[in-house]
Amino acid sequence: MGWFSEIWRTRAQDWSFGSVGPAGTELVPDEQYVSVNLREFHIADVRLGRQRLYGTVTSSCSVVRRAGGRAESLVVTTPGVLRDVDPDNLDRVVTGTTRLLGPVPYRGGGIDLELGLFTVPSRDLLGPYLNLLEQAASLAGVGLVAKDAGIVGLVKEGLNTILAGRSGPELEIGLAHTFDQPVTGTYAVIRTERSPSREMPAYQPRHGLRWSDGNTVAEPYIVFSIDAGRRREDWTDIPNLADAYDQLRIVAERGDLAGATELLAAFRRMAVFSSGLLARDGEHLYDLIRSEIARAFPTTATGTGTGRPSLAPLAELDPFDTTKS
Repeated sequence: MGWFSEIWRTRAQDWSFGSVGPAGTELVPDEQYVSVNLREFHIADVRLGRQRLYGTVTSSCSVVRRAGGRAESLVVTTPGVLRDVDPDNLDRVVTGTTRLLGPVPYRGGGIDLELGLFTVPSRDLLGPYLNLLEQAASLAGVGLVAKDAGIVGLVKEGLNTILAGRSGPELEIGLAHTFDQPVTGTYAVIRTERSPSREMPAYQPRHGLRWSDGNTVAEPYIVFSIDAGRRREDWTDIPNLADAYDQLRIVAERGDLAGATELLAAFRRMAVFSSGLLARDGEHLYDLIRSEIARAFPTTATGTGTGRPSLAPLAELDPFDTTKS
């Protein structure tokens, strides 16, 4: 598959993986926004002696792009409680949602997921280097980017430098999997051998994983979820969308109807073909802004704009509310 597949092949065991929550529903192409979220993980029996350690989660998620090919979201994160700590204090459950992908439009096809929980010695500036990679990955993760493009490739190279070494870094638990027909729900990968006679444990938020006999799962594990919905709450953060609307507002507030009309047409192309919005939501957003332009430029019989036009802030428009147009 991808960036840590070599580490996976050389270090992985026959670990357990499967659903640990209620049955979900299959994703519908071009109808939903999909996200992948890290929910919880557990580190146990650290095997690096007395060294101070970083507990680091790395992930790569890729999905089909509207323009063809695949786009990728790369995440490197070290929770504050797992930064430069003594091994005696590393055996713990860490909860809290970390976004690994999305929300992005689901265009169909599979979701490729590579997810790893590593313990890394903090010697030799590895801790600060991980911090740098985390910041770089956050910049790359603002929006989906083509696989191996620009800063993503640099982050991957840095991760391979740290994690592929034979001395020090340890893959505590990981998953390399393609969801050919993605289904929403909660999943876990556990560092314990698969057993046909043993079902996957059940997951309860803030209570962790428990086997059917009521015992908590003691082995290292990662819990994540695949989620889908009709709305994308962070849609105003889609790159270039807010800037384009700000330019439209400035021209409109100057009273330039011709300029606003030209920018409105450009905004429609941007919204409808956006990689961050479903086409129908981009079209609806355009209709809402066109209504704003019509309201801001009431016309006389001669077609001349009157008054001092103004447009509503972008955040006040709701492209997912089909009752408004």
